[in-house]
Amino acid sequence: MKQRTVKAIAIIIILAMVLTSVAFVFFIPSVYGTTSSEKQRLQEGLKALEDYIIYIDENYKDDVTFDEVLKGAFSGATNILGDPFSVYFEKPQGGQDFQEMVNNNYEGVGVTISKSGDQCIVTDLHSGGPGSKAGIKVGDVFTHIDGIDISQKPLEEIAKLLRGPAQTLVKISLLRNGISYELNVTRDKILSKAVDYELLDNKIGYIKISSFDSDADQEFNKARIALVNKGVESLILDLRGNGGGLINTAINIADYYIEAGPITHFFRQGKLIETYTSTKSNQYILPTVALVDGGSASATELLVGALQDSKTATIVGTKTYGKGVAQMVGTIGNEGSFKLSVFYFTTPDKKIIDKNGITPDFIVTNNVAGDLVAAKSAYGNFVPMSEKVKPSLGSIGLNVYGAQQRMALMGYKVSATGIMGPETVLAVKAFQMDAGLWPYGTLDYTTMAKIETWAYDYSHGIVKDDKQLKKAKEILTH
Repeated sequence: MKQRTVKAIAIIIILAMVLTSVAFVFFIPSVYGTTSSEKQRLQEGLKALEDYIIYIDENYKDDVTFDEVLKGAFSGATNILGDPFSVYFEKPQGGQDFQEMVNNNYEGVGVTISKSGDQCIVTDLHSGGPGSKAGIKVGDVFTHIDGIDISQKPLEEIAKLLRGPAQTLVKISLLRNGISYELNVTRDKILSKAVDYELLDNKIGYIKISSFDSDADQEFNKARIALVNKGVESLILDLRGNGGGLINTAINIADYYIEAGPITHFFRQGKLIETYTSTKSNQYILPTVALVDGGSASATELLVGALQDSKTATIVGTKTYGKGVAQMVGTIGNEGSFKLSVFYFTTPDKKIIDKNGITPDFIVTNNVAGDLVAAKSAYGNFVPMSEKVKPSLGSIGLNVYGAQQRMALMGYKVSATGIMGPETVLAVKAFQMDAGLWPYGTLDYTTMAKIETWAYDYSHGIVKDDKQLKKAKEILTH
């Protein structure tokens, strides 16, 4: 594979919605490209800022240090961009922490987290990791880490609080179904695989890529070769829930499929700055179906867009997330580090991905929430259905309220009032029919247990009847 670079960037990456990735940049970009008048305005502004910081130091009503105000200036310069993917870190270590995270090689508790409003939600767990062993579950809402309230902290700071040297202890306070828990978790070294594979019926190979870390492309190639050696004649490439990672890794996988032509284009300030093209490897391309959903984002969308435009794979599932912006991470001397959005990327046909996403060739919906982050957040705040009663028409209580919350989340026509009115009875009957239960409209213990299980699965993306996978198999066997 030929090595390609983008000007002024050592490694370019795409940041996921939840997992943030890094590139090494060992300098602060200059004002190259700015006009002389803009440079003069910058110098004047910097002198005024210096005077202002000195004024604050001498006249502010409370004690404040130069360091605090200076870091606030750096943070403000980043925040004014209004870009959720651009962040200023107070310490240079921030970049290294992100590199460890994207490479699935770090020391911490082994959880993937996301932020929805002021809630920090567990969206995934490293199998066998310290978090999983301690009892953390997907859907848990973290409230405090080592006694620190994290409701107003950005995701990057929360992740940093969770990370730390192996064998050190971290105390995590969380909410689960409205109940508070406190867990002591012993951090450990986390080494994750980004690629899993298996042989399915009808000589179909299945490859699941959960993230694009530094060697996911090599893992993909090894998985592909192993499956070919087992006699597979086609592939299912499962990219559902893959929030992104290293852009080079995604491009290398796309390069296997595209025999000639562009893989992606980079745009900055409305101008094309770089095009990645195929290396024309002339490998035999296995017929492929790629599975995607609303959690497929960033580098994943770059790969999916390349597959779709080149017609080298059929795309099945639901519309992807829509993040076509790439970031780089660098250090600012001793003043901290940053993560900055530096360009947009498009499909080979120059279709805009950012805020648009990619629409599959076949739209197939599984019975899971379209926005899993919001659904998990909602589920984590539902009241428990723990009363020893079986509500029926006219009943009032938490069991009714909890059932209404869960059924409404799953799309049943019901409002959360706590009162078992005619609307709720009809919704319960509809659910009971769907669940294969006797549809008589009473919230008996079996019905409530089913509602609980179905709502959990729905909000956490757990699929029992995988219609998307079935469609992929159907396409490859006809």
